[in-house]
Amino acid sequence: MPSGIVHSKWSKRLLGRSYSYVHRHMDAPAQGALKWRHRVIRHNPFIHPVFYALKHKRVGAGLACLQHIIQDYYVLFLTWIIMLLVSKLFGFFLFALGVTLGAIFIITFFNFLFEIVWVTPHTLISIMWKGLKKGVGFR
Repeated sequence: MPSGIVHSKWSKRLLGRSYSYVHRHMDAPAQGALKWRHRVIRHNPFIHPVFYALKHKRVGAGLACLQHIIQDYYVLFLTWIIMLLVSKLFGFFLFALGVTLGAIFIITFFNFLFEIVWVTPHTLISIMWKGLKKGVGFR
């Protein structure tokens, strides 16, 4: 991930607000609705809001997390777009496109693998364990 300085610079240019301001205002609704720590929201952004939205019918929490992720990763996507534009000028566009698509594929594949192998079972076990501790029966 880029440093906070890079985040803050682009955040001010694109959004007119500092990085910390945007994060505070995106974290607050997500944390309040999901009742999970920032670390979980930030690194497992899609699976937890889906479970929560299905359980409590609160789609706004999922949207808040998605908005947070867009804020976190737009610098990365912006860097890739700039790399493609510069490579077009210097004649190695296909190479840069291949590198970009390869990076997107690798990141997506490992993120998917992480979600399937760790996050989903862990979340299901956590939800069931909380239900058992409260004495809630499963039907």
